[in-house]
Amino acid sequence: LGTVLYIICRRQRPDNVIETGVASGISSSHILAALEANESGRLYSIDLPAWQGIQSGWMIPGYLRNRWHLIKGRSSETMVPLLKKLREIDIFFHDSDHSYENMHREFETAWAHLKTGGLLLSHNIDYSNAFDDFCHDHKVEGITLGDVGGIVKR
Repeated sequence: LGTVLYIICRRQRPDNVIETGVASGISSSHILAALEANESGRLYSIDLPAWQGIQSGWMIPGYLRNRWHLIKGRSSETMVPLLKKLREIDIFFHDSDHSYENMHREFETAWAHLKTGGLLLSHNIDYSNAFDDFCHDHKVEGITLGDVGGIVKR
């Protein structure tokens, strides 16, 4: 997954990437490494505060943190204000609470702010039908690679 995210971000050269769910920060590190190689772009990560004393993104190397903005809280409370501030995003990556309700809500919220040609990506699409239903509802074709799904906004 990290390699796929790195390649996508290198190729797309995004200005603004939003991810939900950070945990240790492995995926975040791959995205940030691509942004650093591109010499542009910012990653906005939404994650709940530390669980059992483990800090979100603890594996992200220090030299990549200048492009990283961590927003602590639930995506249901923090995503809309962030999107209002950014207005448009190039890539959205879901990897937080994989309940149907949360996944579908995040997809809908991000889609409204995704640029034409932008990408909606999701990990663990096999946890529910949220990705398939979203594709059906919006009459878009999703691409899947194992438990990862992606949609290009046309």
